Amino acid sequence: MCVRYEDTVSIETVLSTPGRLFQFILQVEETFHIIADNSPFMELNSCSVTLLHLFCSLYIFNVGYSPEVNPSFLFIEYSVLEVVDDVSSRCRS
Repeated sequence: MCVRYEDTVSIETVLSTPGRLFQFILQVEETFHIIADNSPFMELNSCSVTLLHLFCSLYIFNVGYSPEVNPSFLFIEYSVLEVVDDVSSRCRS
């Protein structure tokens, strides 16, 4: 998962780019899109709500986090949402 921001981007252009393995957030003007399996999954108007939906969908469907966001999402799981399981408990300091 990677959060991308570009001033002049269209969903069609992004979806035509091959090689995206993880879900990510794409902002187009004032709208935030969750892209999964190279298709728009959700369209929302708030960055924080979009991030929460992305995180929840990854957690609920037991999809692995991309290496770039793994430490951050484990922190959100354990410290913010207080989810304690065998993975999140390993990120205690």
